[in-house]
Formats: sequence, C-alpha cells, structure tokens
Amino acid sequence: MSLIKNLKVPNIRILPTSPSEECFSTLSKAYYFYTTTLKSQNGYYKFRALGLNSPPQSIILFQYRNNIVASAILLKDSNSLRKSKYPDTPSMRVDVDSIAIFNPPISFNALKSICPTLIPFSDKKQIIDNCYVDALNAFIRSRKI
Repeated sequence: MSLIKNLKVPNIRILPTSPSEECFSTLSKAYYFYTTTLKSQNGYYKFRALGLNSPPQSIILFQYRNNIVASAILLKDSNSLRKSKYPDTPSMRVDVDSIAIFNPPISFNALKSICPTLIPFSDKKQIIDNCYVDALNAFIRSRKI
C-alpha cells in the first residue's frame, strides 16, 4: 500500500520525539506508541510544545533519536484542533490507516540520499521540500513493515 495514496502532499515534516517522555524512552516503546497507542487514540497526538502548523495531507516522519521510525499522513493540525478535542494542548490527528513503521529505522544518511537538502536531525521540527515526495514515497513503500 502506498503511504501517500495519490494525495497532493503540501509538505513533508520531521517530528522529533523526546526520549525523556515515557512512551519514547526506548525504541520498542516508541514502536508500541505508533502501532497501538496512537491507533487507540484515533490518531490524536498531543505535543509537549508548539504544534506543527502544517496543512492536512502533509507527510509526518516521526524521529526517534537520530532515525525515522514511523510515518503518517496528517489529517488536522493544532490550529483546527484547538477548537475541538484538545482545546488547551497543541495536537494533531493522523490517518491511522496511513501509519507506517520502519524496522530497522531509517537513518539520516539513508534519508539524505533521497532528500539531498535534508539537514542533520536535531530536536527541532524540519520541513523537507515536497519535490522529493515521489522518491520518498517509493523509499517508504520499500521499507514499510
């Protein structure tokens, strides 16, 4: 199954996670969060800090330490959710059917080989130029479990 599902992708975002949060303290807990917890929350993801402020249909790449461990398609960002389910907490909602898990994780170097303008991973959110969406989609399909 294609991650993108023939959608027009407005942007591609890398969302770092914090190992200080219990659900991301180990790689196995991070995988559990994406495969079980996020799905049981109907795709709602609450942030510790500011949200993504990205348009729907953006690709979200979830970063764990220096690797990409999962991806999903954004349905709603914190701006539209502030008025609904989580009014006081920046949050987003992803399409649970689009969640892809990468085991082994995707390294920075592997991702940079298809997105040459990528800057090194950090604790900051990053936007990847959407001119790489076709190459990224093919890469994700080849790595998804």
